[in-house]
Order: sequence, then C-alpha cells, then structure tokens
Amino acid sequence: RRPASTAGRWGAQARSCCRTRGSGAGRFGGGPGGAKTRMPGYEEIYEWVDAVPLTRTRRNFGRDMSDGCMVAQIIHFFAPDIVDMHNYSESLSVARKRDNWEQLNLKVLKKHLRFKITPQQIEDLCAVKPDAAEGLLDQIKTR
Repeated sequence: RRPASTAGRWGAQARSCCRTRGSGAGRFGGGPGGAKTRMPGYEEIYEWVDAVPLTRTRRNFGRDMSDGCMVAQIIHFFAPDIVDMHNYSESLSVARKRDNWEQLNLKVLKKHLRFKITPQQIEDLCAVKPDAAEGLLDQIKTR
C-alpha cells in the first residue's frame, strides 16, 4: 500500500502546466534583457498578462508562450470551467508544443471562444516568431 501522505498517483513530483517550478513573481521585461522581449504597441496585452498569477516565472514573452501552457493558464484564470490544465505539459520539443496548441485550438478556442488558429499560426507560435503570441492574446482578450 501507498502511504497516505503521497499526493495522487505520481506523488509530489508531478509536473504539469498547473504545477510547475518557479514562483510566477517575475514580470515580462523585468529580468536581465527582459525589456527587449516586449514588442512595441502591445503594452495593454503585457499589462493584462502581468495581472494573471502564472505558475512559472516569465522571462521571454514569446518563448514562454510557445508551448501553449501559459496561454491555457491565462484562459483558465478568466474561465476555469473551459480549460482542463492537466491536458497541457511544458515542453521544449516542437512536436509536443504543436500537440499542446492543437489541443488548445480544438477544445478551447474553437469550441468555447469560437475562433481557430491556423496551422501556420501554430508553427509561428512554436518557433517564437515576433508578434505571434501577442497577436493571439489580443484575439483572446477581445473574446
């Protein structure tokens, strides 16, 4: 038998988007070189995202949004009933990032927010193209 103190099947070491390392206390542009990660014209988006308590420290806006987990957390903060955070996992792998985005696209964006992102947008998000994350968050914010 497992001891009663073990939290769930995987114990305290379980890692997913909703339980990650980092305090979330950082701000975009707040760390060394962080000011360079902000694109001009998106100040309102950055302030909106900074108001959401995220589970990992944010350093580079595009890179931090590239796996879809933080975008899922942002949507979950405003509409917790439409995002199941256990479906998304942090990743450096482009294939896994793509899986996260496709999942978010089908189960949340298309079904609940009534818009879809294209495969090219998914590739741009995974590749950390300039304006990709900011543009998507702008669309989400207006929904």
